[in-house]
Amino acid sequence: MSFEEKMERLEKIVAQLEEESLPLETTMEYYEEGVRLLKECNAQLAAAEEKMQGVRDGRE
Repeated sequence: MSFEEKMERLEKIVAQLEEESLPLETTMEYYEEGVRLLKECNAQLAAAEEKMQGVRDGRE
């Protein structure tokens, strides 16, 4: 899944979590998926930032 796809999925999860009618179990599943996706996105951003820094510093 690409970064953009993960962000899109996160947006959908947030929209679902904002609905008050979800059962607790479903809410927890969405929350866990959202946390996992957020960690993956943060890792991708950190890797991209490190690569950009390397290019700026002449390491790439």
